[in-house]
Amino acid sequence: MKIKGLKFICTCSICPEQYDVFADDGKMVGYVRLRFGSLTCNYPDVGGECIYQASIGSEWAGCFGTTEQQMEHLSNIADKILEKMKGEEHE
Repeated sequence: MKIKGLKFICTCSICPEQYDVFADDGKMVGYVRLRFGSLTCNYPDVGGECIYQASIGSEWAGCFGTTEQQMEHLSNIADKILEKMKGEEHE
């Protein structure tokens, strides 16, 4: 799915729900994972800097409860990734 120009590819849909995120040039710019009620986004990939974290549902939640919840958080994550990408352009 495309969100704010970034391509979110679901690599696992439940326990954990996770996404690889790519820029238009095909470069990986994010790894999103929801496991044990903790949603995180690492930039630019697994093991990178954690740029987003939120608690989702119970401590056992491994997927979003609703589409609205999913879109709200993925949209917020897209904003954080775009901020990081813009910051790197100016370095």
